Amino acid sequence: MRCRQNRLRRTWDRGRRRRRKANRRAIAVRLFPRTPAIILRMRFVRLRPSWSRHPASRVLHALAWLASRPSLAVAVIGLDLLWVAFSARFEFPTRLEVVFQTMVAAFTLAMVFVIQHTQAREQAATQRKLDEILRALPRADKSMITLESASDGELAAATRAHRDARREAGQD
Repeated sequence: MRCRQNRLRRTWDRGRRRRRKANRRAIAVRLFPRTPAIILRMRFVRLRPSWSRHPASRVLHALAWLASRPSLAVAVIGLDLLWVAFSARFEFPTRLEVVFQTMVAAFTLAMVFVIQHTQAREQAATQRKLDEILRALPRADKSMITLESASDGELAAATRAHRDARREAGQD
């Protein structure tokens, strides 16, 4: 009797997991209508609206998110150790070392672009938030909103003006 109950419970749990997975897929299909089904089944795709971003931007952010996982770091360290053991076993053949160095250089270059893109996007979002705060404050200097596109001379003048204001505030 107990065996039959356990079997029924496992079957019920399996069905519940399938239904939950099907619901997540249905939501993903609604959010990402043009994304292939195989990508929607992957675990690292976060279900959030991203239709306003360029597809390359979405790929770079997915790579950045994937690269930040601790499990990936452990896997890379394991593969590196495996590569060293394999190379040591065959007395470090030159061809294998060249392949390894080429792969490391290619991955490093790719990650530089991923990190640069992610940081630029986050900096732009932070800048927009600061601009919104400046717009909302009644006594704020509204000319600071356009400071990113100012010339070097205008930027230096704004720096001097704020330095003078800080000095005056300190003397009070």
